[in-house]
Amino acid sequence: MYPKSTPIPLIISIDGGSENNDEILDTATDYIWEYGEKEVIAHQQNLGLRSHIISCGDLSKTYGSVIVLEDDCYVSRNFYNYARQSVAFFGEDGDIASIALYSNRINENVLLPFEPLYDGYDNYFMQVPCSWGQIWTKSQWLSFKSFYEKEPVINDDDNIPERIKEWSEKSWKKYFYKYLVDEKKFVAYPTLSHSTNFADAGEHLQQANSYFQTCLEALPESHEYRFIDFGNSNNKFDPFFEYHSISLPELGLSDDVEFDLYGSKRLGLIDKTYVISSKACKKPIHTYGFELTCLLQNIRDGIAGNFFSYAKKVDFENSTLLPKKKSNTFAEKMTPLAYTLGSSAGKRWFINKLFPFTRL
Repeated sequence: MYPKSTPIPLIISIDGGSENNDEILDTATDYIWEYGEKEVIAHQQNLGLRSHIISCGDLSKTYGSVIVLEDDCYVSRNFYNYARQSVAFFGEDGDIASIALYSNRINENVLLPFEPLYDGYDNYFMQVPCSWGQIWTKSQWLSFKSFYEKEPVINDDDNIPERIKEWSEKSWKKYFYKYLVDEKKFVAYPTLSHSTNFADAGEHLQQANSYFQTCLEALPESHEYRFIDFGNSNNKFDPFFEYHSISLPELGLSDDVEFDLYGSKRLGLIDKTYVISSKACKKPIHTYGFELTCLLQNIRDGIAGNFFSYAKKVDFENSTLLPKKKSNTFAEKMTPLAYTLGSSAGKRWFINKLFPFTRL
């Protein structure tokens, strides 16, 4: 829902080059927007996803801030209220590079479940760009744009997920990953999602899927969100969806240890002495089980078992693959997402893991 007292401009930006551009333009032109001015930008040339998103981000220089929703996004009824409040809270924080409407429940780098720890606040922080409903204020965008215009090169030594490095040059998001890491900035994410996606088949997706869909919040329009600022939060995650080392004292661990619960990090890019990882380990100091879907909770609560190891970095197997040598591996426990997405057996496992009283 939108406030009646404040006009809200809507800009529909249409990339050029599509066979049905005329139909899209007619639909955009005929669309009635009751909450403020509407502008349709029809690009004559095909910009491509990367340049198109950059052009949309540039609109923040005119309007002070911008909410970017790609054509497969779906928002909650209360998303604008959240956007307004979050911009007021985080908009001038130099540690924050953008604000997300979407809240991840899947680690998009390894296609495995992800859950942040709930600490009583309506936000957490990640060094992961959001592309399913993001907000940039003018200052946030200008900081990234300055970095981007220096034409940064992503190389093998960048401490971002290997999968991201392999993305095509059409991606703006891979450069935002590098920006977040190089500049030590974070994205403010909502605890409850205010956007999701249809992930329709199209130019960048061969077939529709629902892997990354999330449940949307259903709070009243008058809801006042409870935010925590970056400096006081211990709910911070790095580009690998791992608990960030600057948050580790909250778990009673020193800051000389790094998390690698998904086993996807290259040891050579870790500058800590100790690691907690699912990689094979020859001399574990301590081990933890993998009984809880929220991976971090197994460590926080000291769940007994032999799946995760705490040890010196030099005692882990140097691999970025999901571990396969242990009897109780991710490959076995997370098969429906990591290896057999869409299979009936995978669906049964996923439902039974999350909803044990449901039968399929």
